[in-house]
Amino acid sequence: MSFLKRLGEGVMILDGSMGALLQGRGLPAGHAPDLWNIEKPEAIIAVHREYADAGADILLTNTFGASRRRLDEYHARGKLRQINEASVAHARKAGGGRALVAGDIGPCGTTVQPFGEIPFAEACDIFHEQAAALVAAGVDLLAIETMFDLQEVKAAVVACNEVRGKIPLMAFMTFTQDGLTDTGTDPVTAAAVLEGLGVDVIGVN
Repeated sequence: MSFLKRLGEGVMILDGSMGALLQGRGLPAGHAPDLWNIEKPEAIIAVHREYADAGADILLTNTFGASRRRLDEYHARGKLRQINEASVAHARKAGGGRALVAGDIGPCGTTVQPFGEIPFAEACDIFHEQAAALVAAGVDLLAIETMFDLQEVKAAVVACNEVRGKIPLMAFMTFTQDGLTDTGTDPVTAAAVLEGLGVDVIGVN
């Protein structure tokens, strides 16, 4: 049964935090969790397996910060494809066929014009590179999450649409207590824009 058909017939459960559980396994403060996909794969697999055993229907890959600008902070841009490919393999192994694997894409590490410093096209290129690596690695769906700016999530969606083919796409935005994103977008506007861009599942985290 396809993801969208399954979702239409009932509740599906996403997993939870990866970083917090890795900290409990010794991830040092300030160290990128994404790097552990290749440095300590057994820890990543163990966390995924805990979530699968607890009943998660969808496992998010450990790639929240595995885009080139964020990996640059750790001098690891050259390992981008290796990190993203390994993350998919770890989630797939841990799930053992019980859970779908969602390629996780977080913010690109800076702000997008007009509120920020990088052009929209550059943001699209950053997201395109990571999304392409996740798709090539065989994800069941893509998940854009924890987006605070409508321009940035639009760039991520445009990039994912260019590479995902028929792979479903989820996009989650984050809102402050006043009901707006950090750059002033309300949930109704965000939902309308994301729906118009062809996102399959729209949410909040």
